[in-house]
Amino acid sequence: MKRPLFILIILLVAGSYLFALIWTGIDFASYASARNRLFLDAQEPRPLALDELATVDLTGGGFNADTRVYVQLDVNNRDAFVGFQPIDKTLFDMERVGNLLYLAGSVFGIRVLDVSLPRRPKMLPFRYLTGASVLDIERSGGKLYLSCGPLGVKIYQLGDQGKLMRMKSLYSWSSAIASKVVGHYLYVVSGTGGLMVYDLNNLGQGKPVAFIESEQPIRRVEAYGGYLYAVAGKGGVEIYQIGDSGVPVLTGQLSVDRSARSITIADRFLYVLENGRISQYDLTDPQVPQLVAEQRYFTLPQKLFHAGDTIYVADNMNGLGLIDNEDKRLPPSAAFLNVGGTPRAIASVGKYLYVSVANKGIRIIDPEAILPRQVVQEVRAPKGFDDFIIIGDSLYVTGHRDGIYRKNLLEKGSPLTRISSHGSLSFTRVGDLLYAAGRLGGVEVFNVSVPEHPEKVAVWPTLKSINIAVDGNHLVAARVGGGLALVDISNPAAPQITDRISGSDVLKTFVRDKLVIIAEKMTGLRLFRIEDGRLVLLSLVKLHFPLDQFSSPISFQVVDDIVYVANGEAGLMIVDIKHPEKPEVLSSLRLPGFANAVLVNGEKVYVTCLFSGLYTIDVRDLHSPREYD
Repeated sequence: MKRPLFILIILLVAGSYLFALIWTGIDFASYASARNRLFLDAQEPRPLALDELATVDLTGGGFNADTRVYVQLDVNNRDAFVGFQPIDKTLFDMERVGNLLYLAGSVFGIRVLDVSLPRRPKMLPFRYLTGASVLDIERSGGKLYLSCGPLGVKIYQLGDQGKLMRMKSLYSWSSAIASKVVGHYLYVVSGTGGLMVYDLNNLGQGKPVAFIESEQPIRRVEAYGGYLYAVAGKGGVEIYQIGDSGVPVLTGQLSVDRSARSITIADRFLYVLENGRISQYDLTDPQVPQLVAEQRYFTLPQKLFHAGDTIYVADNMNGLGLIDNEDKRLPPSAAFLNVGGTPRAIASVGKYLYVSVANKGIRIIDPEAILPRQVVQEVRAPKGFDDFIIIGDSLYVTGHRDGIYRKNLLEKGSPLTRISSHGSLSFTRVGDLLYAAGRLGGVEVFNVSVPEHPEKVAVWPTLKSINIAVDGNHLVAARVGGGLALVDISNPAAPQITDRISGSDVLKTFVRDKLVIIAEKMTGLRLFRIEDGRLVLLSLVKLHFPLDQFSSPISFQVVDDIVYVANGEAGLMIVDIKHPEKPEVLSSLRLPGFANAVLVNGEKVYVTCLFSGLYTIDVRDLHSPREYD
C-alpha cells in the first residue's frame, strides 16, 4: 500500500473516531443536564377493530425502576365524541351568538371561537379582559354582561365578526358570580353579598339601585313569569317577585334536604339540583311551584344545564348525566357519559353539544350517538348501604349507619323491612347462613333457608370487622383498624381467635379448603394456608415495573382456580392460583376510572368503576380479556 493512501486511511479513521467521541460527549452532556421529561407523539384518532393492536411511542430520559407510565383508554360511547378544542385553562361559561361562541374562563378572560363548522371550530385572535377570570356570561339584546368576580360586571357591546366594544364597568365590594337581565334591570349574584339590582336605563355612576340580602350565600338566579329563583345553598331556592320598581321581594322558598346546588328552567318547569336529587317543579303558578317528579341518580352533582329535551347534570370528576325529558316529566332512569374530567359549561351548536372540561378544553359531542345505560329499578336504603346480596326473591341490603334490611323483589314498590338495627359493612353467605360483618356490632348470623323470613341465630359482638370469610369451622376476619384474625367458630356460642396478623390494611378476605386469600391496599394479594389454627404464608402476588403494579385491590372473586381482581386504577387483573405457592398473573386490563367491584358470570365479568360506570368484560381467553362493545 502506498504511503499517502495509508496516511489518508489513518486520518479518516481517526477523524471518524474523534467525531463519534465528540457527538457522544455532546449527547451525554445533554442527557446529564436535561430534566426528566416524557414525550408522546400526537396520535390521530382512528377506530380499531377488537383484535387490532395500536402502538404508542414514548420517549424521554431520567427515568428509573420507580417510574410508572399508565395509559387509560375510554371506549364507552366513543362514537359520540366527534371533535375537540384544547384549552389549558378552566372554562366557566360559554355563550353562542350566531356562528360565534364566546368563552369565559380563568386568567384568559374572554376568547372567541368560530363554530361555523361545528366539528372543526377555529379560535379567533380576539382577546378581552386578559388576566382576569370571567365566571359567567349573560346576553341580552346586543350586549354581553360579564361577571368577573371581585372586578364586578363588565358590559360589552357585540360588534362585527366577533369583536366586542367595552361600554361600562359595574364595580362591587363583593364578588360578581353570575347575573340575569329581566326587562331593563340587571340582577347580579354576589354570594354572601346577596343580590345587587341595577337599572340599565340609568346606570349613571354604575351604582346599584337596591341590595337584597339573604341569610345564605346566593350562587345563581333564573327568571320566569315575573319572578326570580335564587340558589341559596342550605336556604334552598328563594322565590322573589319582581315589582314595577324592579326591586325583587321575597315571597316564598323551596326547602331542600341539605343544600341547593344549581337550578335551570326549561319550558314551564323548574329543575332543582341538590346533593343527590333532582326535583322538577311546575311553574304554572310561578309564585307557588308544584313538585311533579324527583330523581336520585347522581353522587357528586355540581350543576344543571338543559339543551332541547335533555337535562344535563355535571357530575364531579368525570361525568355528564343525561336525562331525556321529552315527555316533560323526569323519567325513572338516566344515562351517563364519561367526558374525562369535570364538566363546567354546555353550549348547543347545531346538532352538536359543546362541553367544556376543566383544564382540558371543549369536547364536541354528537348526542344522537350516545348509547344509554338505563336503570330499570331503584332501591334506596334510608341512609345508604355498603353491601347487598340476593337470596331467592329477597334482596338484603346493609349499611354501617342504619342496619340490615330485606326487600321482596317480586312485589313492585314493596318497602324495605328492617331485620337488624346493627350497622354492617358486608355480607358473606355460606349455605343457609348469612353473616353480616360490622365495625360496631361485630358479626351477626342469620338463617336464610326461608329468605322471606330470616332468623337471627348468633351474635358475636367482639368480632368487629370490615368483612369476613367462612369455611367450615374457620372464620377469617379483616379487623377494624387493620390486620387479620383467624377465628374458630366450631362452638357458635363462644368463638375463639386462634391467630392474628397485624400491620396490614386488609380490604377483602376469602377462604376455601383452608386456603386463605386477602387483598391488601397498595400491596397485592397474599395467600395463606390454615394449619393447626395458624395462618401460614404461601405467596405474595405483586407485579413490578414495567407491568401494571397492584394499585388498590379493592375486591376480588374466586372462580375455580382463577382470581378476578378489581384493582383500582389498574382495572381488572386475572390471577391463576392453581399452585398457590407460585400463583401466576395471566393478564391485566386497563379500565377508565377506579375499579372497585367485580362480579363473574360465566364467560362475562362485570366491573364497576368509580365515576365511569359498569363495564362488561369477555374472559373466554383469560390471557386476553376484552371489553364488550
